[in-house]
Amino acid sequence: MRVERGTSVSVVEPASGQSYTVLFDRPTQVGILVKVTTTNGNEANIIQAILDYAAGNINGLAGFVVGADVSPFEIAGAIMSEFPSYYISQVEISLTSPVSYTTSVIAIGVDEIAQTQASYVSVIIS
Repeated sequence: MRVERGTSVSVVEPASGQSYTVLFDRPTQVGILVKVTTTNGNEANIIQAILDYAAGNINGLAGFVVGADVSPFEIAGAIMSEFPSYYISQVEISLTSPVSYTTSVIAIGVDEIAQTQASYVSVIIS
């Protein structure tokens, strides 16, 4: 999803009544696919842990924030943080287009933010 750059809003300062314009940009969303391999994990729990991580809802982990690269290692850590008894043997990630799974970090630009959703996550129980 690409959002138009240079959005502006008019703001009125309540104390003085002075009006001014604030300019800002929204980050471009970058879709991320996630493939998790586990021997004993629960698919629904793993998907929810990844969504919690992406939203920044796991204590001590920033998740997907503007300009931050996506790390399979951090995603695995997020799953383990919520479900310490799960054995995660591999986490692979890919852009939604082109699809090419890797265990390496995916770079995210300073004006971008990674984004994922439940349908982007696959769990392999082996």
